[in-house]
Parts: sequence; C-alpha cells; structure tokens
Amino acid sequence: MYCYNCGTELEDGSLFCPSCGAKQTEDGPGNFASNTAASDGFTSDSFTSDNFASDNFASNYVAPNAEDPDDFAPNDFDWDDGNGSSGKGKKGLIIGILAVVIVGVGVGVGGYFLYKNISSSKSNTTASKEKDKENEKKKSDKKKEEQKKADAKDEKGADKQDGLKDSVEGTPPKKEESDVKKEKEAPAAPVYEYQVIAQRMTWSEAYTYCQSQGGQLATPSTQEEYNQIVQKANESGLKVLWLGAQRTPDGSGFMWISGDEFSYAQWGVGEPNNDQGNEPRMGMMYVNGSWNLYDMPDDVSQYYSSNIVGFVMEKEVVQ
Repeated sequence: MYCYNCGTELEDGSLFCPSCGAKQTEDGPGNFASNTAASDGFTSDSFTSDNFASDNFASNYVAPNAEDPDDFAPNDFDWDDGNGSSGKGKKGLIIGILAVVIVGVGVGVGGYFLYKNISSSKSNTTASKEKDKENEKKKSDKKKEEQKKADAKDEKGADKQDGLKDSVEGTPPKKEESDVKKEKEAPAAPVYEYQVIAQRMTWSEAYTYCQSQGGQLATPSTQEEYNQIVQKANESGLKVLWLGAQRTPDGSGFMWISGDEFSYAQWGVGEPNNDQGNEPRMGMMYVNGSWNLYDMPDDVSQYYSSNIVGFVMEKEVVQ
C-alpha cells in the first residue's frame, strides 16, 4: 500500500505514514477507495504525477523542505484542510493576535504612566504658579506697607516743616493731636482764696490753726498770687503777717510748706539775714510804704503789739 498523502510505500495495514505522519484510512483526501497495491492495479511503478488522477491530492501536496529523507517529519508538510487555511496560517494568526494584545497592553500601561506623569507635572506646575502668585502678593503687600510708612513719614516731616515755617512767620505751629489731648487731660492749676486772720500767734500756732480750718499758711509762688495777698493785707490794716515758708534743714535757704518751688520772693532790703541765727520763719511786713518779705523768729510778740500782728490763710477753691 502507499501513503495517500506523500506516496510513500507502506506496509499493509499501516495506520500512519512514517514519512509524513498522515493517518491512513480507507478514504483519504485523495478520494482513493483503497491504498493497497492491489487496488485498481495501483503499483509503485504506476505512481507518478501523470497517472495520479486526483486533482485534490495534487493541490494539497506540499513538498518537504528537507533534502534528507530522514529529516522529513509531519511538521515539514503544510496541507490545506479544504477551507483555505493551513496549520502555519493558524499559528501565525494566533501569534499576531497575541502580539496585538501585548502591544495593546504595553500601549495602555505606557499611556497610563504617561497620563499620570502629565497630570503630576500639571499639578506641580499649578502648585508652583500658585506659590509664585502668593509670593508676588506678599512682595506687593510689603511694598505697599513700606510706601505707606514712607508717605506717613514724609507727611509728618512736611507738617513739622510747615510748623517751623509758621513759627518763623509769626503763626503758631500746629499742635500734634497727642499734645492737644494732653492739654485737655492736664489738670487745671488750682485756684486759691486768701484770708487775713487778725490774731497774734506764733508761726507754729498759726500753722496749726490753718490746718484745723482746712487750709494752710499762704504760699505765694507767683507775682499774681503775691499781689492778691498784698491787696488783702492793705484791707486788713495790719503791719506784720505770717506766710507759709521756713528755712531749709541745712539753713541755706527757704522753702514753701506746700512743696512748690521757691522761685519767687520779694525780699526786703538786706533780707534774709538770719539775725542772731534765730530767724527760721518767713513773714511779710509793711515798711516804708511797701510790703516785702523778711525772715523772723517763731515768736514776735516781744517785738510787735497784738493789734498789728496776724497771718494769711489760703484755701483751694473747688471748681
């Protein structure tokens, strides 16, 4: 018998061709009724391409690539299954599909990472732009604040210059708002009323009496206050009056008992002289037609009659 596929002589009853591996059946692709040597007088001598009548066999036969018959194997033959597709074609199709799938997956993965990188880059770019805007805003605000301070400084300097100019031209300079506020808040200078008491007492007794009456011995620290006391003295008719001043502890000068600065005193001629070192108190006397200040001893009763001696008490006027 012969292989219906490749024509190799086979032993009778062989199921497969050892050359091409084709399965031997009673009816193969060549439409043989029998593959035996006796079938229709088919012999090896008569097996040629001329007397092999099957067109189907001729169209399906593909010569093996190997030159050595021993290299022939079933995979060396490619025969059409009658549907127009060969085994190698199917393998190529599968490989092509797998390649397309792999390429598609690769493209998809690459696209994902590319998208992620682009998104990250956009996000970073956006964040960077926002940060730049914020920095620019801070710089702008800082410049505005510096300009505002500079303008305020220039304005203050201009006000001072205007004040100096007004002062030179005779117009009082403008006062700062804080200065005006201080003037409003500053307490007004106290106002005193003066009273002449026609009683002969020592300086110490007169001091105590005034304290008991809610006042004190008068302390005229200005010319205006002194003039008011002189007016009261003239009205009293007295000639010797105690005032609220005494010698300092070190004996170098006098001080007001109120604590006011002893900057004004209309002393008589040659006063104070601390006669015999015993004149620690101060009073005023009418001598030669005018009132002046004198240092005197604490008790003057042995020098002056009671009808000309007294003292001046002052009280603060409640406004």
